[in-house]
Amino acid sequence: MSGKSISRRIVLKRTSSISGPGNTVKGKNTKELLQEMIRDLQERDNQLNCLMSCLHENSRLQDMPDLSMEQFYRRVVEFIFSARKYLTIAGASITVEGVSYKSPEFMETKWKQMADIVISGKRVGIVEIYYLESMAQDNRELYADGKGGFIDIVAWELSKFIERRRTREALAVANEKLMAEQIAMQKKHTALKEILNQIDDEKQLVVRNIQSNIERIARPILRMIEEKINPRESCYITLLDSCLNDISSPFISRLEMNNSRLTPREIEICHMIRNGFSSKAIAVTLNISPQTVHKQRKQIRAKLDLTNRKINLTSYLKKE
Repeated sequence: MSGKSISRRIVLKRTSSISGPGNTVKGKNTKELLQEMIRDLQERDNQLNCLMSCLHENSRLQDMPDLSMEQFYRRVVEFIFSARKYLTIAGASITVEGVSYKSPEFMETKWKQMADIVISGKRVGIVEIYYLESMAQDNRELYADGKGGFIDIVAWELSKFIERRRTREALAVANEKLMAEQIAMQKKHTALKEILNQIDDEKQLVVRNIQSNIERIARPILRMIEEKINPRESCYITLLDSCLNDISSPFISRLEMNNSRLTPREIEICHMIRNGFSSKAIAVTLNISPQTVHKQRKQIRAKLDLTNRKINLTSYLKKE
């Protein structure tokens, strides 16, 4: 609202009580009323100047991100007190959550105005301005709704600033916490990766040790047994040799994990098929009929979801 429109509204308000020449209101003639109206207009002009300075200073302070809240409150009360060149201010005080900030040469008088600092519907503080004399007219009348006077504007701007600052600080804390969590998560990920690599290295070492022991101890004995048994029973030596190869291989455990429906006998046959045993050789080794082996192979293909698929069972098992 411009100063001109405010002044015009006050003039209309004052002149509406004057009906004609020579009339008096409460013992005052027209000349006295006009002189009083001029003084009111001068006071309103001072209030408007003060209000514009307030808005400008508040905007300037809010553009200073490094300014602490305590510094901001002190700057505001100092500014309010400096407005005594426009208004007869004796002192100003801002109280936020129990902490008060007073202007220089603060002095309480019986002429006081107050306005609440409200954030999200909750009263968090108060602005107080003390005057050296009674105001000719409460400056809240600057606006038709009774609000928007100098002290109300100060309280409103303070509320907005505090809310914005708290929101910014909350976001900063949240971002800092998120960054800390991300760093901690990254450290955990790195540590877990190192542990897994260490476990993998240890597993590889165990496998190499097992393979070394098989080659140095088990296989020489197996060769000796092979030389002394009946050639018809050499298939057992071949099966045992393939089992020694698979001791350090994850084939059986992986097959059981991925295909838990396989029976122990079916897993045994899968192992023999993987090592190149024919159905006849399997039948002889396990002392069962070839028809039983054929039936077992058919059940294995079904459980491995290979039925009606052109996939060789031996090739499939070698990939496991």
